[in-house]
Amino acid sequence: EAMPLSQQVKLLRFLETGEIRKVGSKEVSHIKCRVIVASNQNLHQLVKEGKFREDLLFRISGKKLSLPALRDRKQDIPQLAQFFLSKQKPRSNKMLSPEAIQALQEYSWPGNVRELKRVCEQVALTSPLPILRAEDLHPLLHRNSENKTQMETSVGLPKMVEAFEAQVIRQCLQKESDIEKIANELQISRSRLYKK
Repeated sequence: EAMPLSQQVKLLRFLETGEIRKVGSKEVSHIKCRVIVASNQNLHQLVKEGKFREDLLFRISGKKLSLPALRDRKQDIPQLAQFFLSKQKPRSNKMLSPEAIQALQEYSWPGNVRELKRVCEQVALTSPLPILRAEDLHPLLHRNSENKTQMETSVGLPKMVEAFEAQVIRQCLQKESDIEKIANELQISRSRLYKK
């Protein structure tokens, strides 16, 4: 929900004049400050809908940064995850294995960086080893994705099926190295398994 229009007028006035008045005071003070505005909504669309003032949008759009969702910048995940894990020191001193990093990068992160932070905090408490493995993360990631299927549909059914197949094949490869046995278990030919 956007800031109410009545508050937007007050914010615009402050940005224009730099004047504030403390609650209960009649004196006006001039201040210099830097204002940082963050939104997860399309403010141009809100202007069209009459929910956001166009003059305020122009005023706050001086220097604009667009931060993509975590799923669109997966190369940042290892550094972010290690940073969140380092915050758990000295209580727990954990490092990510390459397989754990891969598991984190394959997840879609509908909850963005906040979700990654929460997962890192949880796995630091629950993992029995100092090196975090993919299997330590899977219960947390899969529990999070159970209720997210509606959000995932935006990629389309073929991509969803492909991702699910990849997940099943990876799980089989972790348990078994004999391709013939895996193909039999999945009830597909060996050549089809190799293609997948």
